[in-house]
Amino acid sequence: MIILATAPNKYPFLTNKTPPLGLGYICSYLKSKEIESIIFDFDAFPISLQKAVDLILSKKPEIVGFTCYSQNYFIVRKFCELIKKRNPEVLTVIGGPAPTFAFDDILNDSPYIDICVLREGEKTLEEIYNNINEPIDKFLEIKGIAFKYNEKIIVTPKRPLISKLDDIPSPYLNEVFDLRYYSLANISTSRGCPMKCIFCVCGAMFGSVRFHSPERVLDEIDYIYNLNEKLHWSKGQFLFNFTDDTFTYSEKHVNAIIEGLENRNYKMSWAAATRITHINKELLIRMKNVGLKMINFGLESADPYILKVMKKIAPNNESLEPEIKFLEKVKEIMSFSKKIGIQAVVNYIIGHPFETPERAKTTVKFCNELMNKFGVEYIPNILIPFKGKDVFNNAELYNIEMEKDPELLLPYSMKKYSAMEIDDLIEIFPYNHRFFVYDELYNRSLIHFKKLNPKNCYKSNIKFKKFMNEKLLKGYKRIVVIN
Repeated sequence: MIILATAPNKYPFLTNKTPPLGLGYICSYLKSKEIESIIFDFDAFPISLQKAVDLILSKKPEIVGFTCYSQNYFIVRKFCELIKKRNPEVLTVIGGPAPTFAFDDILNDSPYIDICVLREGEKTLEEIYNNINEPIDKFLEIKGIAFKYNEKIIVTPKRPLISKLDDIPSPYLNEVFDLRYYSLANISTSRGCPMKCIFCVCGAMFGSVRFHSPERVLDEIDYIYNLNEKLHWSKGQFLFNFTDDTFTYSEKHVNAIIEGLENRNYKMSWAAATRITHINKELLIRMKNVGLKMINFGLESADPYILKVMKKIAPNNESLEPEIKFLEKVKEIMSFSKKIGIQAVVNYIIGHPFETPERAKTTVKFCNELMNKFGVEYIPNILIPFKGKDVFNNAELYNIEMEKDPELLLPYSMKKYSAMEIDDLIEIFPYNHRFFVYDELYNRSLIHFKKLNPKNCYKSNIKFKKFMNEKLLKGYKRIVVIN
């Protein structure tokens, strides 16, 4: 028996509850190999840590696996500690971005975490399960893991990425999730990213883009749509969201999906994310006609020089002309989205290497103009140096300094920005925005504050600890077990 669990993550106030798609893929794959597995979603339906551990151990698992991000590592660590103290025979395994790139920090930090899975986990977890009763030497033959052996960290060779994504059984078509307990379904049509943005780990995590077949995607949409027609489980504005970083990356791929939706003529709303460089007016109209209501774009900066620094558009072109044209197209697409009735959202980041306060203010002003002219919603972020990012790996080149938090360990805190002071960042960041703002400035958690003195919030960790203790660790009564 394998228990797959999500620990409370970074968005505790989100009203839309979505099934844990990554664990769903792993669970569906394991079941296809006749390995019994269950998902506990403590992120969407959290209870106290102690009750959660009681529930996990009541199933007598041989392996307990957690999805782990830098933001929730300290909670995952506590889960593993309580589990191992109650039953040392249980193998604790964590996967996701944090263990993929910070396995050394994690394994040196916690003696209660047995194995870190690096990158994709479906086949890796199958092999771990099949060798759980074998001598430790057998684990040296399992690709894509890191663990401690004789007080040394062992990292096995990389596991090849799954080339045919349809080989992974669908968590929806295999009914891994009970969608009655959720309000929004996530659908992935691809994995990976070919871009080299210095702040993102997607390409390093999942490699070049690989696709599910359009037929597989449409089968999942059929299942979700028909189930909702029968059970009316979706209480949100959207039925599903495409989770791809660039949904429209392949014109052939996305057009095949749209054509299938056109033939079905479903009455539904959905959302997606993509890049300005991979969208046009004709495609927006086609997506709008089959239900697109919201689309998210990564702006990251409105300063051409900073866009060049972050390697978002044309890093090998010495001219800033590609970045200038990119910003012009942003305005064009935002205007057109409003015209045809699609809600546009942009994300941006403040604190890039070599970004001065004046350059950062250019981005804030640009987004305010998009909001005032075209009704664009924007989500502000502060640069966080997660391990695995180019900005982390080449911190000295970018003239930034980082430090570990001795209590939380991950993510790393920014000790010094290259061209502005932290106080400048605080003053520029639109902290009264209705979206999420950062507690402690360093992304230790995201908390929903509408009106709050930002410096008091950023400079003190008391509010954060109190919040986590009261809201996440003490208890919610409701929990969902997905069989």
